[in-house]
Amino acid sequence: MFDTAPMTLGEYLSKNHIAHGAFARSIGCTPEAVRLWARGLRTPRPATISRIQSATHGAVGPADWFEREAA
Repeated sequence: MFDTAPMTLGEYLSKNHIAHGAFARSIGCTPEAVRLWARGLRTPRPATISRIQSATHGAVGPADWFEREAA
C-alpha cells in the first residue's frame, strides 16, 4: 500500500519502490524531469505538482516543494 505521510518526491519513490521512468509515464513527463525533481534540483510547474499530488495519493503536494525551497 502507498504511504500518504508528507514527504519529498524522492522519499516517496524510494519508499514505494517506484522507478523514475514508471512514475514519469504515470504523470506524462520525462524520466529525467522526475530524477531532477526527486533530487530537489528542480521544482515542477504548478500543473505538474497537481499531477504528482494525485499520483502520490497526496503524499507529495505543493507544500512539500515550496517549504523545501524556503529552507
